[in-house]
Amino acid sequence: VIVVVNKIDEQPMELDEPTFLRQYGVNIRDFAYISCLRGTGIPELRAKIQYHVAKLEYINSRVPARWIAVKERLEASKKPWLTYDDYRKICTREKVADESEQKKLIQFLHDLGVMLSFFQEDIADTRVLAPEWVTRGVYAIITSAELAKAKGVLHRSDLPRLLKGKEYPPDQRRFIIEMMQRFELCFSMNQNGPADEQWLVPGLLSEKRPNISEPPLGSLRFRYKYTVLPASIIARFIVRTF
Repeated sequence: VIVVVNKIDEQPMELDEPTFLRQYGVNIRDFAYISCLRGTGIPELRAKIQYHVAKLEYINSRVPARWIAVKERLEASKKPWLTYDDYRKICTREKVADESEQKKLIQFLHDLGVMLSFFQEDIADTRVLAPEWVTRGVYAIITSAELAKAKGVLHRSDLPRLLKGKEYPPDQRRFIIEMMQRFELCFSMNQNGPADEQWLVPGLLSEKRPNISEPPLGSLRFRYKYTVLPASIIARFIVRTF
């Protein structure tokens, strides 16, 4: 991690670097102070990035040319997603025919951010070429004003309205929901069967605390304190404990 402070032309700011290093020293490699508007500090930041990238453990690792050929073919694809069988066909055309090598390659591409793959996960058989395709789909749901009014209750019948157009055909909408479940953004409330399938998105629940009576005297309580409380923690806690 390189910690970057922007807008130094507007407001001079000096971080308490020793404290940052004590708390997060395992990951922090450097600090940079810049102005994107004026370009101040950008050359120094670029030099720091190059210096630290050059020291990464795997930066000089060799990979087979046929892996690069698969990567380039996938990047050139105009489809935002493909099935694992489609991926294997591309591999075979580029002479990556061994199944174990195909699995290593797909993990490599996942780590690079070229595509998303959850090969070992219990998730629909789709490998995403464009990670932003997933992001756009998820944001279409979690930023929905209608869904917020419904207190985060998402019905199966809502999906065509939220995930529109050719980009999200009916057979891929469920995949977006599965990805949201994978990242603890929602959970299934499927009590009445597939016909009335529904999920709860806790991040869209009201900020107002419900009027819940106090627990009986003598009940065991736990209090958790965070120096910094990420906004998503409570929503993820609700998903996990449901």
